[in-house]
Amino acid sequence: MIELSGESRPQFSPGAIAMTTPARASRSTPKEGVGKSSYQLPEPPEKSPEDRMTSSRQLAPNGNMHSLIDYLGHEVTTIVVGDMPLTAAPRLPARQRRYPDLLVAFDVKPDLFKENRGYIVSEQGRPPDLVLEFASLSTRANDNGEKRDFYAAIGVQEYWRFDETDDSESVRLVGETLVEGVYQPLPVNPVSESVLEGYSPALNLCLRREDGDLRFYDRDRQRYLPTISEERARADAERIRANTAEQQARQYLQRQQELEALLRERGIDYV
Repeated sequence: MIELSGESRPQFSPGAIAMTTPARASRSTPKEGVGKSSYQLPEPPEKSPEDRMTSSRQLAPNGNMHSLIDYLGHEVTTIVVGDMPLTAAPRLPARQRRYPDLLVAFDVKPDLFKENRGYIVSEQGRPPDLVLEFASLSTRANDNGEKRDFYAAIGVQEYWRFDETDDSESVRLVGETLVEGVYQPLPVNPVSESVLEGYSPALNLCLRREDGDLRFYDRDRQRYLPTISEERARADAERIRANTAEQQARQYLQRQQELEALLRERGIDYV
């Protein structure tokens, strides 16, 4: 991980950028004039195998990332990415960039993000609404320390940490929201013996730690955002239902045709 010393932190006042983010409310078109840059950030550094496995396991293969993108919608003005550079302004040194495991930003310009190959706060005109980091033994101290300071300094509204381990130093699940430039805790409470839950106003979703796995829970619909295996099971069940209904319809039609044939043999008109 890249270290950020106190002397080299970006001189970027959180108060200089609007940080009020209604929960999935306004999805307005970003202001004209913001997003005319051809600057490209360098490629992200290679993650350690441990870090790569943790973030990948919790977001990509199980479908969490896809489900979150689908739930949030507004792809023209919404960014949902992981492991891409985040920095306050162009051309800052590498020590003033971070690569969050998950970044969510509303009312921004995804096309500009692609052009810059990362999220530049000064170019987008606002900081991300949410950042989430997956802790590991090698990143735990940074996630709770200097990364937290970095995200606060550039104005990230919500900062979440998720730890799938259960050792004595595990944070398990922690959420914070930025209040006057300082992170304040968001409530995280047990739902059951194996489930912790914290509500994210930015996403209008609950983040749940369930037996070491991250799940997104929709309170309004009282259901989880589906994983790939759950979507596959739903599609399989729908296909079976459709096939069963089609088979029953064919059987009904066959019985009707057999009945009509029998009545004709007996000289009975069938109307």
